[in-house]
Amino acid sequence: MKDLVSIIIPVYKVEKYITKCLDSLINQTYANIEIICINDGSPDNSQSILEKYAKLDTRIKLVLQENSGVSAARNNGLRNAQGEYILFVDPDDWCELNLIETALNEFNKDSEIDLVYWGTNIVTEREITEKEYLMHQRANSCYRNGKYPISGSLVKNLTGRISNKLFKTKIIKDYHIEFPATKCYEDLFFNLNYYKYTKNIYFINKNLDNYLLRDNSAVSTMSAAVSAKNTPFAVENLLTLFKQIYNNCKESNSIEQFDKLLFPALFQRLLFNIENIDKKKQYYYLTQIKDLFNKLDKSYDWSQNEDIYNIINNKFYKYPNLNIPLYSLGNKLAGLFVYKGEKSRIVFYILGIKLSFKIKFLTGGKQYV
Repeated sequence: MKDLVSIIIPVYKVEKYITKCLDSLINQTYANIEIICINDGSPDNSQSILEKYAKLDTRIKLVLQENSGVSAARNNGLRNAQGEYILFVDPDDWCELNLIETALNEFNKDSEIDLVYWGTNIVTEREITEKEYLMHQRANSCYRNGKYPISGSLVKNLTGRISNKLFKTKIIKDYHIEFPATKCYEDLFFNLNYYKYTKNIYFINKNLDNYLLRDNSAVSTMSAAVSAKNTPFAVENLLTLFKQIYNNCKESNSIEQFDKLLFPALFQRLLFNIENIDKKKQYYYLTQIKDLFNKLDKSYDWSQNEDIYNIINNKFYKYPNLNIPLYSLGNKLAGLFVYKGEKSRIVFYILGIKLSFKIKFLTGGKQYV
């Protein structure tokens, strides 16, 4: 069926939220959709709610599986999808009623568009700090409008979230793109693998869906990068994804694509998470990254990758938000450091002695998850 859009929803312990989510989909201004709800062994009343809606709307398809996690549920949804386009929706979020029509219009205007991307409203149910709220807001806003060719600098600054994008099913199925079995950053892994086969992205400078921040969400992983106690967990998962994506590119003879297109986004997120843990763990993970970089394929010329060069040569002072300019003589003597955050400072290191001065005009940079 032409221009059928498949909507994939993993369902687990969302009896409080799934009604609002489904209402926002069955009432879309674009009607040619199928809504695939994968019940991931949910122990609450979610299944009865899904069955009620399925009786009311034949576009809703129910899939039941043993509890296997959000990645397995989404992959199951992909196997059942019949549409030309794929939209992933989390069961505790909801869409603006014109989302699908607005996004699909851009695909229909230009056959060279491989992905449509839009902004997201942030809605909070749990207590949240201003820092975390602003982080979510920045990460999920869409500052661009129009068609852009894919590039490493572009991908680096895109949110890893899966639900603010409309995908082409053909790309997903032709290249066997799936979600990994990790517990964190599974969206990022899927997105990066999709970007490998993307030529152009169309950006819509509007907020077309609503992202609910709540406790105990089975599909929300961003808080893992915000909470200090969970940050090492996020770093471990990012390292695993880095290795998987690199190995996939190596096997497909696309190391240059990994270097130029995918590496910047992975390194950006690794660095962001490492900045939020204590000095000893920072050094531990930077040592792991250094070891990882030293094992990259030597037949490829990595000399233009400044981040790889810096980490391999212990030039940690090149990253001013790190708190560890101590691990080599070069770092101790490096001189000028700028700490960006709530309190901006110029920091001098002279023979390992720290001299810190607050500078009011300096402001914090963007933060990514």
